[in-house]
Amino acid sequence: LVLRTIEPSRAQTLNNIKIIIVDNYSTEGTYEAAQAYVCQDPRIRASRNETNIGPVRNWLRCAELTTLTYCKPLLSDGLIPPTFLDKTIPHLIGNKTASAYTPVICDETRWNVALIYRAFLSDCKFVRKFFLRPAMAVNYFSPVKPGAAIVRKTDVFNGLFDSPSGVEGYDFQETGAGLSLLICLITALRYEHLAYVYEPLAYLNAHAGSISSVAHIPRGYSLAKQWLQQRVNGI
Repeated sequence: LVLRTIEPSRAQTLNNIKIIIVDNYSTEGTYEAAQAYVCQDPRIRASRNETNIGPVRNWLRCAELTTLTYCKPLLSDGLIPPTFLDKTIPHLIGNKTASAYTPVICDETRWNVALIYRAFLSDCKFVRKFFLRPAMAVNYFSPVKPGAAIVRKTDVFNGLFDSPSGVEGYDFQETGAGLSLLICLITALRYEHLAYVYEPLAYLNAHAGSISSVAHIPRGYSLAKQWLQQRVNGI
């Protein structure tokens, strides 16, 4: 599943990219298959962990290995079309915009019509309070699918935690749910605006057994937001 994200990534219309593949000690031959792509495309780098370090530490490992400014995480159940980077990165040029994100096509069939995370009626930049307030006010609500957002590499390290301290009874390391949202929320706190791209430029294959279909994921989002609210006054 991981390898199917490579071709759409290679097809990006923005050429100055690096594709980082970190095999988290899988037993499915992922690393060996990735090496074939490394031989074909100098923009691709493949690495393999000596043990399974969990999804969150693996995301951090990916960010460590990139030398470019912006990071777009891709999970095995997510895809992006060739224009994703061309249509999102321009919104981040400068130092006032936290991230750029798009709606998501969600279905088991590629590029079908089940559309989620639709927020505005056109491309726009908007002040952070219109992102943070609804995100924090509604328990299980998220205004963005983290996999449909692009952020700066520095903000990945500032916003991604191995496991929030003081949260008991929930294993954030199982799926990373909640911690991926924290990147978007904490990053929004550090900038004036966020950018929204009206065109859906992310696809989620929410098939049975995928990470996104796990029933307790909304609880991870809720606990992560509670953790942040306890630490930031006025959010």
